Amino acid sequence: MAARGIPFPEANAAFVARLEYYGGMALVLGLMTRLVAAGLASTMVVALLGEREQFLESWRWSGDLGPTDTPSFVFLVLLAWLALFGPGPVSLDKLLSRWLKVGAAAVQRPPDRMEPAAS
Repeated sequence: MAARGIPFPEANAAFVARLEYYGGMALVLGLMTRLVAAGLASTMVVALLGEREQFLESWRWSGDLGPTDTPSFVFLVLLAWLALFGPGPVSLDKLLSRWLKVGAAAVQRPPDRMEPAAS
């Protein structure tokens, strides 16, 4: 990492290792999805910058490899999708937002039809 010009290589390596380990577990559970996906997407941008020549070469139509053959690009696309659109309906994020009554999942819709009041 130091040869690539990344500042504080030991601290960054420790941070990224923990982000990938614990963040991966959080993504599987659907917990803090947007935050974790954005953090992991930033690591994929750094990985793409590290393999810049191979990635740029994959966009040419002359070779056998395409952009989706670069794993860090595929992960970047998927993580960007998670960061933009958030978790699905079966996630701890949605469950917690309903339980704590915060966010869009907690908003109660009014009934479709009003019953007349009995007098």
